[in-house]
Amino acid sequence: MAIIKDKSTEFELFPGKYEEEIDDPFILSIFRITVTNKPMINLYSPLKYGIAKKDIDYRNHGNPEKHPVVPHVYHWSWKKVSKVEMETTIEKEAKKMRILFNHTDSTSTDNHPFSLSDFLDAFDEDFITSHNWIFSDMEAYVETDGGEVEDHIFYQERFCISGDKLAYYLTNSYILIVFGLVIAVKKGSVEIRKENYPKLLGNMKFWEIDYEPSITNYVIEIGFFDSAYILVSSKSPVLINKIQKKYPEFTEYRADNPD
Repeated sequence: MAIIKDKSTEFELFPGKYEEEIDDPFILSIFRITVTNKPMINLYSPLKYGIAKKDIDYRNHGNPEKHPVVPHVYHWSWKKVSKVEMETTIEKEAKKMRILFNHTDSTSTDNHPFSLSDFLDAFDEDFITSHNWIFSDMEAYVETDGGEVEDHIFYQERFCISGDKLAYYLTNSYILIVFGLVIAVKKGSVEIRKENYPKLLGNMKFWEIDYEPSITNYVIEIGFFDSAYILVSSKSPVLINKIQKKYPEFTEYRADNPD
């Protein structure tokens, strides 16, 4: 551990601690660390050889909300040899988490997680609009202006819409999910044919502990069951924590959870 008392200091890091493009154990990686009054560190490097590509950190820096995954990886993006931009990412191999809401165990009357707008209110609008959304095996009830709507896209069994379109529907409609799969995927993902949409109805594998969503690039997958259960799968601890903060009744899923 290094304790920095001055505003600026220098020390040497040996390339053996990093994955480098040039395999030379005799090259030293020298960095200057500038400490400011903001919670950030600027890294500069005079390296001409042995460019570091990533670093693994086994601590959360005292900020578990922004660094929920330990260990996590810093990926280094080099724009110039003299300056490095450091980005924090979650390992692709992050463990999948599943949490379950059982309506019979719920004591909350303030909001209803089967209302799509109430459930997705756990996230900010930017999260919703920055993803595309897949809906499969859907059965829903929709109201607009206080009255039931007879013709609406949410009455379709399978469909995909942009996050912007979903945000519009959430603002202008009341959508109650009785049954169905709701899946967020990153924009730019390869579109899937409707016949290849994931199945919920009759899919017993969905309840298995080692279940893996069939859409591999999913960000979050939400299964709604007959206004009784909601089972959420995600590799993002941040998303899971946001759901549990809004709905504390969500608990870690076990095979014996459902009645």
